[in-house]
Amino acid sequence: MLGRELPTDPAAALATGARLLRSIAWMLEAAGISTDGLGGLVAVKLTTAVYLATLRVWLRDETPDLAPTMAALDRRLRSIERWLGSIRRPQRDTAALQG
Repeated sequence: MLGRELPTDPAAALATGARLLRSIAWMLEAAGISTDGLGGLVAVKLTTAVYLATLRVWLRDETPDLAPTMAALDRRLRSIERWLGSIRRPQRDTAALQG
């Protein structure tokens, strides 16, 4: 299992981590969320953390409807939406004042 093997293989962990970050960035861009600049970097890192934390729940979830996994995912996504909204809101307000 990848989750057990990566901690013992630092090179594989680094390669997999870089690919995961690129994949998360691609998914955010596909969803219309910019990954440019510091805010984009934060969005990628937070979304990656959500993915990894939810993956741990999913690996233990034996329910047919995956309710614990979905609940964990929803809770974590709401959390980063609030966090990202708070750091991106001032940029929108500034743009509205200039326009």
